[in-house]
Amino acid sequence: MQLALERIVATPGGTVIACWQIVDGTDVTDIRRWLQQVLPNASKQQVVTNNNILHTTLARLVAPPRVDGQDGGVGAAAATLQAAVDSMTEELCGLRTTIDKLW
Repeated sequence: MQLALERIVATPGGTVIACWQIVDGTDVTDIRRWLQQVLPNASKQQVVTNNNILHTTLARLVAPPRVDGQDGGVGAAAATLQAAVDSMTEELCGLRTTIDKLW
């Protein structure tokens, strides 16, 4: 399956994820259906509300990033995180990879 990186986003909960588009290969909903069949005891806590999204978790932040020279407020930390993911998206958008195994 060939994938192209569409964008990197930060969720309100502090998870940084890479969002992928399938360029060539199996549809994401088919992959999810197959994984549910072969992994019936997988965690039910990781619920995906949109089965058409293929993503990779890059980081989970447990505390807001420190912003040197500022009071460390949540707004400043969120702006810093957003700037970082925007920069990664700009640099990496369009990156292609081939996935030949699912773990």
